[in-house]
Amino acid sequence: MLMEKPTIDYGTVHGTNEHGLFELRMQRDRLLAESDWVVIKEREEGGSVSNFAEWKTYRQALRDMTKTYSTVPLTSKGHMDDEKITWPTVPSE
Repeated sequence: MLMEKPTIDYGTVHGTNEHGLFELRMQRDRLLAESDWVVIKEREEGGSVSNFAEWKTYRQALRDMTKTYSTVPLTSKGHMDDEKITWPTVPSE
């Protein structure tokens, strides 16, 4: 049985903490996707990423963002205030 994906009604949640958390998750998911290559390379090439532990820590910190921020700072326009979010530092390649 296929479940429908939940939809977000931007008109009712915009400017709320719920909307800010949604934007935080979207940004976090984008950053995780951008670092997927590290995991793929590590698995396919059997330990070829010299700083894999740093990448693993970075990716875990991204996943923990929603635990760190239960309340998201918002801009005056009701969007997540990215300047007030402390994102994990991306390891060097």
